[in-house]
Amino acid sequence: MCVGKISHLPGGVMDTEQKIHQVPFSWDLSYAPVGPWRTPWRAFFSYDNAKAYNKVIRMEKDEPRLPYESADVPDVGYADGLNAQEAIRQLRNLKTRGAPFLLAVGFYKPHLPFNAPKRYWDLYQRERVPLAKNAQPPRNVDPAISLHNSFEVTTHYHWPSGPGQINEDEAHTLRHGYFACVSYVDAQIGKVLDELKRLELDRNTVVVLWADHGWHLGEHGMFGKQTNFEVATRSPLFVRTPDMARPGAGTHSLVESVDLYPTLAELCGLKAPDDLPGTSLAPMIRDPDYPGKGFAFSFHGRGRLMGRTIRTSRYRLVYWTDKAGEAAQVELYDHDNDPGENVNVAAEHPEIVQKLIRRLRKFQIQ
Repeated sequence: MCVGKISHLPGGVMDTEQKIHQVPFSWDLSYAPVGPWRTPWRAFFSYDNAKAYNKVIRMEKDEPRLPYESADVPDVGYADGLNAQEAIRQLRNLKTRGAPFLLAVGFYKPHLPFNAPKRYWDLYQRERVPLAKNAQPPRNVDPAISLHNSFEVTTHYHWPSGPGQINEDEAHTLRHGYFACVSYVDAQIGKVLDELKRLELDRNTVVVLWADHGWHLGEHGMFGKQTNFEVATRSPLFVRTPDMARPGAGTHSLVESVDLYPTLAELCGLKAPDDLPGTSLAPMIRDPDYPGKGFAFSFHGRGRLMGRTIRTSRYRLVYWTDKAGEAAQVELYDHDNDPGENVNVAAEHPEIVQKLIRRLRKFQIQ
């Protein structure tokens, strides 16, 4: 069953009555608890006092609001508190059934708007919230291709400074709000995991915590997702099994979201289809030093251009092409010497660029 936001639409439903599933036949039950916000989209963009706002989402009209809020409310004062409550309720129901289950809980934060109860904002001293150290565009790139103007923050919400304009004081506030939302959702996840343990379901349950992308918090002068840089394409991934030999150990190996399906199949003793694009991470879970795969792929377009990127243990290549498939820009970042991706060194390493482009093209054909 699916609670919250797992596919693009909150609740995995396409209507306010939550009867039309976005991905039919995928879930026995798929919904979002809405509380006073009344609809899944309003819950997703929830503000205090049953308000909601996002300029580009069609909801009942509310007055324009800033992309952050810190109301002095309990955890259920924003919708992720309801998601945690529902997850706990469903776990209790599943416990009584005594059958295998898959419960997917889609928390909203730290997605915009950066709304969290005041006590989570109070965990951080605003004047001590650091700004990004690399707030400038990378060298040797065309910013019009590689960067954007933080449009989601500055155009989807009320923004006094105007589209694309974020001053230092506003940057402090946005980062503060993001940190508060991470702490807020961390607390909700903790409630669910505590209940899993209290019910003794942790003894035979695989837990996966993951997200679909990263987020710029001022790096390269941007706030938002939708780039091909490391900070946007790298996402959190935690896997916990009851019998893992080294719980808490991390890995430096490359993994991809498409690896989760074959991983869960293997961990649950199920045969996965032979044509899956992903690779099971079970060997890495048993041994964090397992080398894993040599490449990770992602892509994101901008205007009439498409940017495809390949990540190796050392390099990230971003290959921009136009509608005709002609190269518009090539970026290469050396993570051994430049983990912040601040200098495009493609011109200095043509042989590496060509090798990675060939690998990228092979991947596209497959």
